[in-house]
Amino acid sequence: MFLGNVGNYKSFGDSKFVPRCSEASLQKLATASPDATKAWESCKTAIFSHQPSGIMHLGHTEDGHMTTYYPDSPSITKQEIDAVKEWSEEVGLLPENNRLSKTESGDFKILIASAITSAPSEGDITEFIIDQGPLKGRKITLVYGDYSREMAAIAGYIRKAAENAANETQKSMHLAYAKSFETGSLLDFKDSQRYWIKDKGPMIECNIGFIESYRDPAGIRGEWEGFTAGMNLLFFCSPLSFPFCTVVY
Repeated sequence: MFLGNVGNYKSFGDSKFVPRCSEASLQKLATASPDATKAWESCKTAIFSHQPSGIMHLGHTEDGHMTTYYPDSPSITKQEIDAVKEWSEEVGLLPENNRLSKTESGDFKILIASAITSAPSEGDITEFIIDQGPLKGRKITLVYGDYSREMAAIAGYIRKAAENAANETQKSMHLAYAKSFETGSLLDFKDSQRYWIKDKGPMIECNIGFIESYRDPAGIRGEWEGFTAGMNLLFFCSPLSFPFCTVVY
């Protein structure tokens, strides 16, 4: 259950599950290696925790639920989330690869998943003061580099995949993926999808990125997922599961 859902919340249903075995049993498993023991010490309380009852479900923190789409933001409200969404639409900022954080001062940071940790181009505006609506007077800052280590590794391997592509369409697709994951540009990701559609009848097909909005309470931010498929085999990577994949025949 844990490996299949990449955590202890169901990937469909968004409810938490706890082990049926005892805490002592899991602790014995954790003695298998120093790394396992260290991991156990960091999360042993949370694994079995089911109080308050709200944390048993993924959702808005305002409702007492659990989420990591709004990190370090216990006071963020659904109204504020919706207001940032409306602002993002007005300025043309696509939301699928970002998270939203509220600062202690009441301002907001949009965390963009990318290998780079600063704006893609010199002179790009990353700070905005809202001049109207419910967020009037608040500041929104674009912060690049969310999951930077993972995104850099992914982009690097995808560039290697481009070197072994079966045709120029696939090569262009992989290079567009890599550029998107490096810079955080979802416009480049859209280009990758255009090439993906044009790659007709491949022997091996793949797609990867922040594609579906399964777990964001607001329903707009994507989860990381990827798949590679052959004629009779589907190799499916669970959302945000860089080291773990499930093979489905």
